[in-house]
Amino acid sequence: MKRVLSLICFFILYHTAGHAVVEIPEWKSVDINHAPKITPGYGMTLKNSRSFYAFFKKIKLNPEYAKKAAGIQSLAACRLGVKELPSQIGQLKNLKHFWLSENNLSSLPDEIRNLHNLKELHLSRNNFAISPEEIEFPKNLVELDLSTNKLTSLPKSIEAMTKLERLSACDNKITSIGIDCKNLKKLRVLSMSGNNLGQLPQEFLDLPNLEFLDISGNNIISLSPAIGTLRNLTTLLLGHNQLTALPDEIAELTKLEHIEIYRNKFSTLPQQIFSLSNITHLHASYMGLPSIPPDIKKLKKIRELELWGNNITSLPPEIAELTEMKFLRLLNNQLTSLPSFIGKLKNLEDLQLGGNRLVSLPAELADLPKLSRITIKENPICFIPNELHGLQNWILRDLDSSVFLDSPPIPIPDEYESIILEEPAQIEWFYDRMVTSKTFRDDVCEKNMNIRCPQLPRNFLPHPPILRTYPGEEEPIWILEVVSEKHLAEIETTMFLDDNFKEAILKTQVLILSNLGLCHIPRFVLECEELKQLFLENNKISFLPKEIGRLRKLELLTLGNNYLFTLPDSMEHLQKLKTIILDNNNFHRIPEEFLALKNLEIISFFENEFRDPEQTLQTLVVEFPNLLHLYVDYDLIAQAANMPYTPRLLELTGIKKDVS
Repeated sequence: MKRVLSLICFFILYHTAGHAVVEIPEWKSVDINHAPKITPGYGMTLKNSRSFYAFFKKIKLNPEYAKKAAGIQSLAACRLGVKELPSQIGQLKNLKHFWLSENNLSSLPDEIRNLHNLKELHLSRNNFAISPEEIEFPKNLVELDLSTNKLTSLPKSIEAMTKLERLSACDNKITSIGIDCKNLKKLRVLSMSGNNLGQLPQEFLDLPNLEFLDISGNNIISLSPAIGTLRNLTTLLLGHNQLTALPDEIAELTKLEHIEIYRNKFSTLPQQIFSLSNITHLHASYMGLPSIPPDIKKLKKIRELELWGNNITSLPPEIAELTEMKFLRLLNNQLTSLPSFIGKLKNLEDLQLGGNRLVSLPAELADLPKLSRITIKENPICFIPNELHGLQNWILRDLDSSVFLDSPPIPIPDEYESIILEEPAQIEWFYDRMVTSKTFRDDVCEKNMNIRCPQLPRNFLPHPPILRTYPGEEEPIWILEVVSEKHLAEIETTMFLDDNFKEAILKTQVLILSNLGLCHIPRFVLECEELKQLFLENNKISFLPKEIGRLRKLELLTLGNNYLFTLPDSMEHLQKLKTIILDNNNFHRIPEEFLALKNLEIISFFENEFRDPEQTLQTLVVEFPNLLHLYVDYDLIAQAANMPYTPRLLELTGIKKDVS
């Protein structure tokens, strides 16, 4: 019996020596009949975890199946949720391409080193968080993808991969490379975006054949001048960092064709870029750039220019010299017009202009024979010229039904922003557009356009209800109460079109603009120089324009329940102001500009978060000699007990007893 047991043990050891197998829990319930059929020499895709474990279990138990599996050249096992890779992977001797992305793997079996023919290994979106010494990869890999794991440095075994050409370790937690790159002479593509490198790693400078480098999203503050040694680079991705400048040495990258610098902190396009004469793709979006420098003309070979999310208001004439341009993306800027020279970009295929302030499109767009896509969503487009009717199928889907397709409803503003409306139809259109489109109205008001109607028919416009009077001491007082946003729009529009109406409005002495949700004071208010009382409470106003100083007859100003935290210098001109209400704003201290209002008799500062209550109260009590009434929170007053100014404070606030 002992001899039989010994033989059994020997048999077991003999067949498992060198092939130690950790029993994987999932195997217990897996039926090997679920293992997929093998076609040697071809690829295989494992579609679920059951077929995954059945495949490797059958390799272990069925020698004939294992022999066929050894001929597989390509294996895909993605999105299966598997946590372990069985050691039988080492038996797939002819495997060249292996995809294991989007699983829950945190380690690999030692047997994977036996895959000497493996060229590609994809391990993205797993749970690898190993130290550099804990994992060994096949040395003959040409491509390795470790993206979206939890690595803090690169595995040490990568140093020996002398045939490696493509390496990706994006979206990990890598702060330093941790390996010697001197043996990676064949590496051409290196993707390290979405880590926390902080700078260009010195190790990368040992990669003379590098053609593609992605270090976007790494909190890099400055770029080492040594970048100039990577002279085979054709693509350099630097987006989403903290760069404010580029080193002059970047000009030595004469083969560079594609550069991305979006979401950095450049105040203008870096001058060094214009020395890169082979650039075909420039991405410089989301940096608040105010303009496109004229030197853009030096990029003669550029085919894709991406400048989304900046503050560009116009295109320079030099753009017309970029005749190789195919894709021009200018979404979410501040463009108010598209120049006619856009028609010189004969190779343009894709033009993206959404989210700007365009009111028209130039007829020259019809001169672009290759244009196959144009987007203009979120623009206040008012018309498109006849020449563009052939583009209507693209354009109309981005426009609302109020757009005129035959001719401009109103003339285009001249160089002085003047518009003359001579036809009743034009006046009607302009009035309706102003009243119904806040974007259009804001644009007209901001540009302070001069709108003239020399032949305006008498009583042609539907004048909104406006002024009423009540008896004054010497003459009637003119009162204007605006009751809605639409009412305000009607008033502003009629003022643009009717000089007599405007003259009447500017006589207003009491103006009520409460509860309208205003974010700024309407422009016409600042022209009402006869104003004595201005009510602006319950809005969303965060600042007062300097023009408020024009209202020199103002005696009462209410600004409660807004978002104010400071006041303009021009407040000093309001020397007739006797009452000011600033309740429930965002004041943390008394603004210095406020101290110029020496004739104030009533001040109300309820519900503001003053950081120095004693100093605040002292300022209010001492600095305003004519003050009769002061309204502030009681808990603020309570903090000023037994101060030299306390008796005067109690008198002004109407509190008779000791607050201590």
